[in-house]
Amino acid sequence: MREFASRALRYRQGLGRETVFTDPLRLDAILRNLELLEEVAKSVPVAFRICFQAPRVALREGQTD
Repeated sequence: MREFASRALRYRQGLGRETVFTDPLRLDAILRNLELLEEVAKSVPVAFRICFQAPRVALREGQTD
């Protein structure tokens, strides 16, 4: 898992919008890695995932999503 996270961070470094969206091969690789991250996240125990969830904030009166 550490190796995978390290590879994902290396992809992220130095990527700007102009680089990502103009290079279809790079965009495809990033999307595949995001899909893999999603699959890995599913295997993490729920009790552990809860620790990293953002706290829910109550909406103010009249406010929508």
